[in-house]
Amino acid sequence: MKRTIITISAIFAATASTAPSSTKPDESAIHNYRSFPVLRRQNNGSIVEQPNAPWNLERISNIAPINQAGRKITDEAYKYRYDARDTAVGVDVYVHDTGIDPRNPDFTTRAGIIFTENPFDIYDTTGHGTHVAGTIGSGHYGVAKNVSIWAIRTTGGPMEDPLGPSIEKNASVYINDQVNGIKAAMRLHGLRKKEKDFKGSVMNMSWGLPKDFFAQEAGVLDTLRNALKDAVAAGIHITIAGGNDDEDACDHFPAGLVKDIPSLIVVGNTDITDTRMKTSNWGSCIDLFAPGTEIKSTSLKKNNWVAIETGTSMSAPLVAGVVATQLAKNPDLRGNVPAMKKKILEMALKDVVKDAKGGANLLLNTRVGA
Repeated sequence: MKRTIITISAIFAATASTAPSSTKPDESAIHNYRSFPVLRRQNNGSIVEQPNAPWNLERISNIAPINQAGRKITDEAYKYRYDARDTAVGVDVYVHDTGIDPRNPDFTTRAGIIFTENPFDIYDTTGHGTHVAGTIGSGHYGVAKNVSIWAIRTTGGPMEDPLGPSIEKNASVYINDQVNGIKAAMRLHGLRKKEKDFKGSVMNMSWGLPKDFFAQEAGVLDTLRNALKDAVAAGIHITIAGGNDDEDACDHFPAGLVKDIPSLIVVGNTDITDTRMKTSNWGSCIDLFAPGTEIKSTSLKKNNWVAIETGTSMSAPLVAGVVATQLAKNPDLRGNVPAMKKKILEMALKDVVKDAKGGANLLLNTRVGA
């Protein structure tokens, strides 16, 4: 499937570098879940087991805690069970991050770029956004293996003009980039809603800043808040990393905006023993926890396309992937953002997180293994 590459910034007008033949995946792009064994068949589909998954996928698809049984945390020797419908064809996921390298082979041709704050450098250069995208929807490391993945590069650092000096970003410019990225997602979401096979949109935001940053300039937090409200009103489901400072998540944003926009889903980080990672933020703004410690996922070519990362940045996309699977199976949830959050929290395991520290003691689960 061809993908549109669009560059947008506060300075440069949008340009399209390639024209898509469609926003739908073609047959060659669709992950063949039949390559994994079918555990059982049921009236509404089949339960499939991936035998070579990373540990985070096993944990969310089983009720019981993980027994490592001699396996290393980074081994690809865990079992991920999922409903065949969970591959989520027809669902769009927007990765609001450092960008994506869509050339990673584990994306096949399902990843594209719709926004970059820096027209001089459209790809992910750190690997962070590519890793996040892989957890959501890559063929091997992803929860929802057939979603369409769209890069919104907003956190790439200073604008490096090869013909001039770097452009450092103050608070208003930085947040303006975030907001323009959100608007880009809303535009494509609006177009996709007109297509018969469209099943919904998810946006993951694995980034955050302390309240002191927003205090630099009046109004910047309001600008971000209003953009997120508009996205939710448009029917986009939003997952947000809770932060990695071992502090109250309510003092970091966008996570803290859940107090104003209750349908946002803010995520904390647990390790393989279901213990809150010591760096994970905590408190009443954490809606649930998800595995985010020593997570293997997609990366850049210089890393042989794979990397291991830790943080709430790895936890939030796991939730985004589960949201995508629910969109594929539940038409009534596609435009109902509050109801989707309620569904995700109801599916979570209760009172299993050690040292939740004031956050909701809920651990992400798909309930496939129930």
